[in-house]
Amino acid sequence: MYSLCEELDMDSPKNSEAGNSSSLVPPQEACDRIAQVVQEEMQKMELVADEKMRMLKKARIALEVCDNELEEKSKEVAQLKLERQQKRQQLDELDSIVRLKQAEADMFQLKADEARREVDRLQMIAFSKLEESEDDYANRYLQQRLNEAEAEKQYLVEKMKLQDHGSRPYQSDDN
Repeated sequence: MYSLCEELDMDSPKNSEAGNSSSLVPPQEACDRIAQVVQEEMQKMELVADEKMRMLKKARIALEVCDNELEEKSKEVAQLKLERQQKRQQLDELDSIVRLKQAEADMFQLKADEARREVDRLQMIAFSKLEESEDDYANRYLQQRLNEAEAEKQYLVEKMKLQDHGSRPYQSDDN
């Protein structure tokens, strides 16, 4: 900066010879003003640089926060994927259990149907045996009654014969 002022000092006699002596500022004053402007610009640049540094720090912090959030979200995604896989496995296991239970239910239904048919068959046999037994009982009962009636008839015939024989000898004696 100082060298710039010295250059202005050297250039100033040439300018004064050109006829611009009325509007010229003395070289020291021009250097001081330039130094002041440069100083102000340097301060502004330092302020801007400080502001840029603060913005850079904020950006780095924000980037770290984003990176941390991204890492957390990645962990959450991995956890969710693991849970999803576990849920799928549980669903597959439950589906297998349901299929197994359905097969068991079908098997028991077949056995129940078979048992029902067997019960129906045995009931039909029992009813026919019962009817046979009732018919047999009725026949035996009727046969028994018939035999009793025959026996009573025989008894009555014998009794009548005895009475007839008993009354005949008395009748023959009277004749």
